Parts: sequence; structure tokens; C-alpha cells
Amino acid sequence: MQDKLKSGDGTFEIVQNGETITGTATWGLSPSGLGGTGGSIEGAIVGNTITYKIPSPGFAGEVEVNGDEIKGTLVGPYPYDLVLHREK
Repeated sequence: MQDKLKSGDGTFEIVQNGETITGTATWGLSPSGLGGTGGSIEGAIVGNTITYKIPSPGFAGEVEVNGDEIKGTLVGPYPYDLVLHREK
């Protein structure tokens, strides 16, 4: 299953294969420039919880899936609250 998830600040495009997810994350450059502009995603899904990492630029996080909404955290140089909506 492939999903495109968007927020006002970025996009996660993920493909689920069993309990594994892969894909790409993109977002605008932060004012500090420390967060880069995204990268490849890899992770696992168990129940409604996705644990993921974006190896370059060194981000990781955990989100909960609730219907078409995903909420959780994105942690890199700073922690960010993350809310994404499935694009239909």
C-alpha cells in the first residue's frame, strides 16, 4: 500500500510491505538550516504505531495512525510535533 501524507510543512510518501515501511520525506528548510529538506524513510508499523527514521539528516520519530490522520513526533536537532493527513 502506498500513501502520500501531507501537512502544511511537509510530505511523507510511504509504502507499506507487511510490517515494514519505506519512502521519502520532504519539507522546507528550517530558518536555522539544521534540519535539511528531508530524506529517505525506513521503519516499522505495529498495530497503529509507526516507528521510523530518516537516516540523513538524522531524524527519527514515532507516530500513531488514526484513520486518515497521523500524529506524533519528529526528532532531529530539535523535537517537532508532527500531524499529517492522508491525501486522497
